[in-house]
Amino acid sequence: MRRKLTPILAMLLLALVNIAGCESAVVPQRHPEWTLYTNANYVLDMALDKSGHLWAVGEGGAVQWDTRTGSYVKYTPEQGLADVNVRAVAFAADGALWFGTNGSGVSRFDGQSWTTYTTEDGLAGNSVWAIAEAHDGALWFGTGLMKVDQASAYNWFHFCSAPL
Repeated sequence: MRRKLTPILAMLLLALVNIAGCESAVVPQRHPEWTLYTNANYVLDMALDKSGHLWAVGEGGAVQWDTRTGSYVKYTPEQGLADVNVRAVAFAADGALWFGTNGSGVSRFDGQSWTTYTTEDGLAGNSVWAIAEAHDGALWFGTGLMKVDQASAYNWFHFCSAPL
């Protein structure tokens, strides 16, 4: 399940997350106890798993960050992720992670294997900007607006676009 982060916690976590590598930078004197890990990539979404791992996504793929040890694992198309341009991440009730990409659909990772779904599979659009899970386990994809009922073997429901 995806947990919402307060703005201050999100800023602290952003200071710790690095998509492309671990280059430590000097932190401004205002908070000398902080260590900043940064590069040119942007962190666009984050989720915490039950083990305390932080999953961060952006223009360099996805990173599973062990917040206790500082170690991390990076996921890109070489490991099975649909694209390096990842916009959203969310956990499903079954423990799988879903990754929304910018143009390559959504990838589902069960911890062992990857499956990617695109418009050819029924996805409303291949650019997925947000993912949320409902209380009934249905997944909502921000491709416009789309619902996927996991209990029904991934039935795809499209909704008309509405102005926000």
